[in-house]
This record gives sequence, structure tokens and C-alpha cells, in this order.
Amino acid sequence: MVRRPVSDSPPLQLEPPESERVIRTTPILPTRPSGFLKSALATAPRYAPGESPFRVKGHVYRSSVGYYTSQLPGGLRDLDPHLEPALSRFVHQHFLTASWYDALPLLPLAIAAAKASGLSLYDAMLARAAAQAEADIHGLYKVILNFTSPETIASRVGRAAMQYFDFGEAVSTALDDHLHEITHSSVPMPLVPLSTPLAEGFLMTALRISGARDATFRAAPPLRAGEIDGTPTYDLRFIIGWS
Repeated sequence: MVRRPVSDSPPLQLEPPESERVIRTTPILPTRPSGFLKSALATAPRYAPGESPFRVKGHVYRSSVGYYTSQLPGGLRDLDPHLEPALSRFVHQHFLTASWYDALPLLPLAIAAAKASGLSLYDAMLARAAAQAEADIHGLYKVILNFTSPETIASRVGRAAMQYFDFGEAVSTALDDHLHEITHSSVPMPLVPLSTPLAEGFLMTALRISGARDATFRAAPPLRAGEIDGTPTYDLRFIIGWS
């Protein structure tokens, strides 16, 4: 993550230039879900922080706190100017690794981190997910995430995803040799803008660690699935490949 004083932070950029997208992912399918951020931000406030039915393991928040503390010049304090007071209190609480917490504050937390670091939201989440993969493959989830080959990544990634979230279902399906489809169903709208960069950062890092060559990541547009507790949900589809 680029270190940049908060006072010098440029306006939040939601997407990197098109040329960077093509070089990084050589996409066949569109790689960035668009048009969701405003809707996601409008949906999330219907819940006070900590009260939505969508949950994430405390490990995600603990590792996020550690990551931003080490990467931002002022640590978590750099996020506070970009967070509402209730969200700031939520982020500063003590998170228990194996407990479940409201997942929806991840979006405003990610936006605050992007603003504080001077990165686009997408690139900030790419870096965050890559760091999560590096840590978890050798740490808390090493039994599940100890990928010895790209094929093992593809077959286990659904099971691995469900170690982090309690909503929907993540499934991996082989489409061909060295080509797999990963789907995650019933993702709440406030998390859709984060899902693609987090998946790309995590999976591309895991593939690299496993020794994959010429790895690619592609994302299909989100498909409306329904709603849970009045919150729209979407089904997500990603394609990973390697040589």
C-alpha cells in the first residue's frame, strides 16, 4: 500500500484506468462490476453497525486492523476522518478471531482505507486481499489453504471462502484443464463492490504461491439473486485459469 499523508490524499478513485485492467487480468469477461457502489452505500445504512444479518469471522477484522495499522502512517487513526462515529467505534472494538461480526461495515472501512492511502478502491482491496492470502496460507487456515498446486487451489477455494463468511454458498467447478469457475451465491449488495477485487487479490496471490504460470482472473457481471431481510443479494461468478 502506498504511504501518503491523509492531508495529501486525492479524491477517491473507484476504478483503475482501463489499460491497467487489461494488462493485469487479460479479461474475457468484464472484470469490474459497475454501478453498484452508490446503491451499496444507500443499502448499508439501513442497519446500524453490528446489526445486519450478514456475518464475517472476527479474523477478517483483526487482520484488517493489523494491516492498516502497519500500512498507514497514522495507523487506524488515519481512517477516523473518513468514518461516521458509529463505524469508527465498531472498527476500534476488540475482535475475537473465531467470533462472528457484522460484515457490512467492511464497505465503509474499505472506502476509508482507500481514501487514507490515496489508492482507488479496487487497488486498495487488491492489496488487502493479497496480504490476507499471504498470511492465511501460512497461518490460521493453513490446513485448508496449504495449496500445493493450482488444482488444489481450484478445488478448495469454495470451502476456504466459507471460513470467512456465513452467507450464501461458494462452489468451485472445473470447466477444463487449468480452468475453473468459482461462484458465490446470495452476496448482499453492500459487499458486491468489494467481492471482485477481494477475489482477484486472494486468488491471484494463491495461484502465484502454488507455482501457477500465466494465471488469469475474470469476473462476470453480478446477477440479482433475491433479497434477505430486505437487502438485495447477488450471485457472483469468477473464472481462474493458468498454464
